[in-house]
Amino acid sequence: VRDAAEFHRKHILGARNIPSNQLKSSLAALRKDKPVLLYENQRGQRVTNAALYLKKQGFSEIYILSYGLDSWIGKVKTS
Repeated sequence: VRDAAEFHRKHILGARNIPSNQLKSSLAALRKDKPVLLYENQRGQRVTNAALYLKKQGFSEIYILSYGLDSWIGKVKTS
């Protein structure tokens, strides 16, 4: 749910980004039968709003990365 510049600076390896302002128009890019992990640089309102919206659209496996991307210990890609 981050903007393109934030995503390109640093993101989880293999992640796809859908900016929060494009979530509704890009909903078809997500599969309801797969888990969705939402994160920001730090925990913020965008992920909460996106999770609530996805839940209303029928997604059941929605996860929010606590404390944002800085808390991720897996592989990341940076520019």
